[in-house]
Amino acid sequence: MDFQFVDFASKAKELGLTEATFRARVLNRYDELPCFIHLSSCYAVGTQEDFLPPWSETNFPHASWQDLGCRLDVRGLSTGSEISERRPRYFVTGWFAISEHAFSEVFFRGQIFIDTTWIAAVSADLNQVIPLELNVKPNQEWVESGGYEEGGYYRDRYPIITKDKLYWLSEESEKPEPQSTRKTNSYLGIIAAMRNLLMDRDGGGFPSQAKVIAELESRYGDVEGISKRNLEKVFAEAGRLLGAGKQPRS
Repeated sequence: MDFQFVDFASKAKELGLTEATFRARVLNRYDELPCFIHLSSCYAVGTQEDFLPPWSETNFPHASWQDLGCRLDVRGLSTGSEISERRPRYFVTGWFAISEHAFSEVFFRGQIFIDTTWIAAVSADLNQVIPLELNVKPNQEWVESGGYEEGGYYRDRYPIITKDKLYWLSEESEKPEPQSTRKTNSYLGIIAAMRNLLMDRDGGGFPSQAKVIAELESRYGDVEGISKRNLEKVFAEAGRLLGAGKQPRS
C-alpha cells in the first residue's frame, strides 16, 4: 500500500475545506486528523506500559525502528527521593504522529524544540498508536564573541519543529484504470480528423503537417503533450488509424 503525506494547504484542498475550516477541524478533532513529522535516525524512549512490537513493514509501512533495549532512568523529586524506571529505547526513522499538545504548541507558537517532544508510531490502519518521547542531543553551534580568548564559544542548539514540517496522511489515490484500446482509437481518430481538417483548404489551409505542429507549439507549447516530437508521434499513429489519404465525406 502506498502512503503519501501532504502539507496543510494540500490536505485542506483534498478534503474540500478552506484552510480556516481545516485548521478548526484539526484543533477540535485531532484524533481523526493526526499531524505527522518526518524523522531521520533519531533516538526515542518508550514507556513501561507501551512497547513497540518488532517492526513490520506490513503493519508500519511509513515508519521503522531499531530496538536498543532498556536503560535505567532516574528522576529526582522535590522531596529528595528518587524513582528509577526502565524505559525501552529505539532508533527511529520515518513518519511519526506528534501529540496533540505538541501540534498545538507548534501551531500557535510557530515552533518547538524537538527534544522531549512526544510522538507516536501509528499502524497502517491507524488503530495502533504507540507513544514515544524523543531524546535528541543538541548540535554544537559556534558563536563568535570577542570577549573570549578563542574568539568565541560553543553552545547547544536543539533541532526544532516548525509549521512547514507538519504533514497529514493523504487518502490513497486510486490508480487510473488502463485506457481501453477502443477509447485510445477513438481519441486517435478525433486527432487524425482534426489534423486533416486543419490541412484542408476549408478548415484552415495549413500547407503541411509540419506547419500544423509549429503553430500548435507556438500557441500551446506549455500544455502537456504539445511538443514537436510528441505531436509527430501522435499524428503518425493517428494517420495509420484513419488513413493518411482518407478524404472527408461529401
